[in-house]
Amino acid sequence: MNKNRLFILLAFLLLSIVPAYSVWSAVTAEQNFNQGEVLCEQSKYDDAIVAFTKAIDLYPKWELPYRSRGLAYNKIGQTAQSIADFDRVTELDPTYADRADIYNHRGYDYLKQGQVDKAIEAYDTAIELNPNLVEAYVNRGVAYDQNGRHDLAITSYNKAIELDAKYYEAYFHRGVSYEQTRN
Repeated sequence: MNKNRLFILLAFLLLSIVPAYSVWSAVTAEQNFNQGEVLCEQSKYDDAIVAFTKAIDLYPKWELPYRSRGLAYNKIGQTAQSIADFDRVTELDPTYADRADIYNHRGYDYLKQGQVDKAIEAYDTAIELNPNLVEAYVNRGVAYDQNGRHDLAITSYNKAIELDAKYYEAYFHRGVSYEQTRN
């Protein structure tokens, strides 16, 4: 009988500690995440990565620290890590609201790695998810230019300009593409 009471007491203690630990982990993860966001705003990307990693360690099923850490990795040129974090975001939440933005950034990382075809695929997905994402059209145009497909690049830049006539980068890149077609 004493063993049963001891078992019940231990089970009760354990069950009351686990939810408290989960709440503590979520709060601490959010604090680390917020710290990482502030560090990114200050362009302290290495420190931000540490903060986001702590948030992930505490609450690994939360997609936002992966997204932000991916952006920080992107800023310091660690494209493989950036892509891995962006992949993790879409694994954790296939309906993530900013998936188009994730694919746009993933395309940028692929482009930096010289994987132009994968970059174009990522930009195509971003555009499919959000047909009004001007940056994805411009970035896809840059990728097409790198492949020598200037006609498709010009089409992408034209669409970006149609969506936002004040987006000067689209005009600049379109001018470069026109110049390339004349050579």
